[in-house]
Amino acid sequence: MKEKEAKLEGFYESHEILFDAIKRLKTSLNDYAAIEYQDFLPRDGEHKIAFAHNTLTVLEDLFIDAYDQKIEPLKWELENDAGRD
Repeated sequence: MKEKEAKLEGFYESHEILFDAIKRLKTSLNDYAAIEYQDFLPRDGEHKIAFAHNTLTVLEDLFIDAYDQKIEPLKWELENDAGRD
């Protein structure tokens, strides 16, 4: 595979990883909204700001975990291929 094709494939894979993480996060947000709608959680602004911050933290963690899971096998293959040369 040529270098440009490999980079493009990497961009596609990163896109897939990010949007999978976002989809998982949106599901969590929908669950939160359903709970809040039933008045189980306070509705004041401070809690919503804290929730938004925590949401971004979760997104970051989801992306990093998913990215690491996808890149580790590739790194392992490259290391093994280098050892054969």
